[in-house]
Amino acid sequence: MVSDGEVSRLPLEAEPIPEVTDVIVVSTDTRQDGDMTERKPPGIPWDAWIEQRIHEADEQGALDKLPGSGRPLPGLEAGYDPDWWVKQFVQREGVSVLPPALELLRKVECVLADLSRLPTEAQVREQLVALNAEIAKVNTSTLEGPATRLGVLDVDSIITEWRARRAAGRSR
Repeated sequence: MVSDGEVSRLPLEAEPIPEVTDVIVVSTDTRQDGDMTERKPPGIPWDAWIEQRIHEADEQGALDKLPGSGRPLPGLEAGYDPDWWVKQFVQREGVSVLPPALELLRKVECVLADLSRLPTEAQVREQLVALNAEIAKVNTSTLEGPATRLGVLDVDSIITEWRARRAAGRSR
């Protein structure tokens, strides 16, 4: 007998998992009696019943106007690539697969290359200050991947170079 404060140390016996014998499939069609579900009839294999349901839906026209209907599947002309789904995910979601330090180096290169397109010194300074803030953040918080080797940028010297390039471009 187990008292209120004691925990029983009796071995637990696993109860058998009940066998699934009845599954309800929700149908997209409405029946006259209002019932929207149909049970798989006993004695019919699952694959045959599913194929029958697909055939019935096709006959009723439920599969006629699906997106992509009548067009080839995209990407079939390129050979098999076991990482196709990862590549599609990265492209679709714009996910970076680079470690933070390398991603930062790429971003710094892009921003410095695009500075010549900015029309005002204020916009150049704003871009550089934002970039310096990101560099400082990555330098203090990077825990994985290669270490960052990039220090904050000298905003005034970059702006001086920007002015010189701008003046040289005007004098031509």
